[in-house]
Amino acid sequence: MIDSVEAVILAGGEGSRLKSVVSDRPKPMALVKGRPFMEWLLLGLRGQGVQRFVICTHYLNEIILEHFGDGSAWGVEIVYSHEPSPLGTGGAIAFAARQVKSDQLLALNGDSFCEFNLSALMCFHQSQNARATIQLARVENCGRYGSVKVDANGRVEAFIEKSTAAAAGWINAGIYLIQSTAMKMVPENQNISMEYDVLPKWVGDGLCAIQQEGTFIDIGLPETYQQAETIFPWETLL
Repeated sequence: MIDSVEAVILAGGEGSRLKSVVSDRPKPMALVKGRPFMEWLLLGLRGQGVQRFVICTHYLNEIILEHFGDGSAWGVEIVYSHEPSPLGTGGAIAFAARQVKSDQLLALNGDSFCEFNLSALMCFHQSQNARATIQLARVENCGRYGSVKVDANGRVEAFIEKSTAAAAGWINAGIYLIQSTAMKMVPENQNISMEYDVLPKWVGDGLCAIQQEGTFIDIGLPETYQQAETIFPWETLL
């Protein structure tokens, strides 16, 4: 079942907050343990059975293309969705959905990593007959990210905004299993946010979320990028 889902990786952002330590490449190409961070994402998903990837590019896209090529070096297929201008997370996924052949697509950020079981995510998504399912990650301080409120059946009820309160909770890990037909209905040539423009409109209309314990890493800030080297045993993905 997993080999029928394709991954869409968002890698077009400039990553301005990380430029003080990574200024010569797109943020997802920042090196962790000697490899681009996005390569670890690819390896993790390949290990779970994903065989085809659509990488969304814009800023310094040639660096990504030169490194990954057609994916044959990793035993996968890679195609590219190059944005002529920044489209935001929602617009980028919608733009990339034109190249997705599977009934469902797995969209994820190229600058964060979350341990999760893809098979469990897909089974839950199917059992709920969901339009889209968000993978949630538990963190000790969800104030930086905001949190997601779900009911007993895993249906999303609300998104809680970011705050200065430091409390543990379940956050949106930036991983979405989406019916391809639903994503193809989102305008593909507009700069829109998945988090603020698309998902809130789906609340109460087939939007679910699944909670799975596991390490969550976001390299968007210099301090979190520096932690990435030691926070997870990356070699296990090889």
